[in-house]
Amino acid sequence: MASYGPAWLTSVMMTNVYAVPNAAVRLSAVVTNKTPSGSYRGWGQPQANFVVERLVELLAAEMGVDSLELRRRNFVPPDRFPYTGLFHTFDSGRYEECLDLTLERARHRHWLEIRDAQTPDERRSRPIGVGLAFYVENTALGPSRQMNQGGLNQGGYDIAHLRLEPDGRVTLFTGLCEMGQGFRNGLTVVCAETLGVHPDQIEVVTGDTDKCPYTGHGTGASRSAAVGGAAVRKASRTMRTRLMAIAAHMLEAHPDDLRAAGGRFWVVGSPSRSVTTADIGRAVYLRAVELPDDVDPGLEVTETFDPVGMAWPYGAHHAVVKVDTATGAVEILDYTMVHDTGVVLNPMIVEGQLHGAAAQGIGAALFEELVHDEAGQPLTTGLTDYLVPSAPEIPSFAVDHMCTPSPVVPGGVKGAGEAGVIAPPAAITNAVEDALSDYGARLTSTPLSPERIWRAINS
Repeated sequence: MASYGPAWLTSVMMTNVYAVPNAAVRLSAVVTNKTPSGSYRGWGQPQANFVVERLVELLAAEMGVDSLELRRRNFVPPDRFPYTGLFHTFDSGRYEECLDLTLERARHRHWLEIRDAQTPDERRSRPIGVGLAFYVENTALGPSRQMNQGGLNQGGYDIAHLRLEPDGRVTLFTGLCEMGQGFRNGLTVVCAETLGVHPDQIEVVTGDTDKCPYTGHGTGASRSAAVGGAAVRKASRTMRTRLMAIAAHMLEAHPDDLRAAGGRFWVVGSPSRSVTTADIGRAVYLRAVELPDDVDPGLEVTETFDPVGMAWPYGAHHAVVKVDTATGAVEILDYTMVHDTGVVLNPMIVEGQLHGAAAQGIGAALFEELVHDEAGQPLTTGLTDYLVPSAPEIPSFAVDHMCTPSPVVPGGVKGAGEAGVIAPPAAITNAVEDALSDYGARLTSTPLSPERIWRAINS
C-alpha cells in the first residue's frame, strides 16, 4: 500500500463492537517491491472485521456455545456509551437490538431449518450454510486537533457558505466534491428544511476553487453528509435567523410569531400576512429602505463545523450460501443487511450506498485478488485476470434501518458510504465454513475462489 494508514486503522479496530477489557495489537509495516496500492472503500476496516468476526466463530466452536450468544454476551451495552476501545470513542449503539432485527428480517430460523433438512447427499454435494458478521464503521472524520496530534497536516472541519439571491433562491457553496455518492441531495435537504424553503430554491456549487470555501479533509471517509451537512445546517440556522428578522420587520411582527415553509414567511394566526424569500431578496439587494435600520444590504453567511468526535454507524450482515463441493463454486441464496446510520437524509441514496458497497464486499469475499509471482511482479494485469462480480453473482439485498442519532453531529447524521463493504467477507466466509462443517474445512483468507474452497474441502 502507499501508506500505513489503512493498516493502522485495521489494528485499532480489532475489538469491533465488543467490550474487550484486555487487548493489544502490534502493527508491522513492511516495504516491498510490489506495485503500491492506494485507499479503497473501507480503508482497513474490512480486514479488521474479517479477523474479529472469524475469531468469534472459532471461539464459539471451541467453547461449545452458539456464536450469536457469544456476541450478545460481549456487545458494548447501550448504557456504556460513549465507549472507548483500543483508540476510538464510539458515540452510540444498540447492538443487541440490531442483531435481533437482523435475525428477524433475515428469517434466520427458516434458513437454519432448510439447512438442517438437507439430505446426506445434498450435504455432501451442495451444502447450505448460514453466516453473520457484525460491524461498526468509522465516519465523520475529525476533529482537526486530534488529526494534527496524530501526525496529519490537515483538518477535519468543513465550511459552508450561503448566499441569498435577489430572486429568492439560495446558493450553497461547499468545498466537498461530488463523486457519485449523492451528497448534493443531502446538503440540499438539510439547507431547505432548516431555512424553510423549497429544495428547488437551493443551488449547490461544488468543485470551483475560486468560489467554494476550503474543506479540512474533502470528500472521503464517509464524512460529506455528516460533517459537510453539519456545516450547512449551522450556516442555514444563522441565515434563517436573519431572514426571520427581516421578514418580521416587513410584516410588523415579532420573529417569534413567524413560521416559514416553502420559501414563505407568515404570521401565526394570519397566514395571509406573508412575504417570500423573493420579497426579502429584493429588499436585501434593491430596496434597502424596507430593511431594519440595523441591517446592511446583502445576505451571505459562512459557518464552520469541526466535529468534537467521530460518528459510528453499525450493523449486521446475514448471508446464506450454497457450495458446490465438486467445483468449489459459491452461490449466494440470500443476503440481508440491517444498518444504523443515525438520521437518514435520503433513504434511497443510503440504500444505494449499502447495495453498492455490499456488491464490492462480495467481490472481495469471492472474486477479487491481486496475484504476484515470487519476484513481486503482478500476474493480474487486467479485468480478464482480476475478477469482479457481475449482475448474476449479486443477490437481491434485503435492507432494514435503525436510527440512533449521533450525539456528536448536529442533526444526528452518521456516514454511510463505506458501511456495506465491511462485513461481506466475514459474513460470507462464516456461511461457507458453516456449509462445509461436515468436511471440517477452515477458511482463513479471501477471496474464496473455487480452487481455495476445493483445496479446503480436500485437505
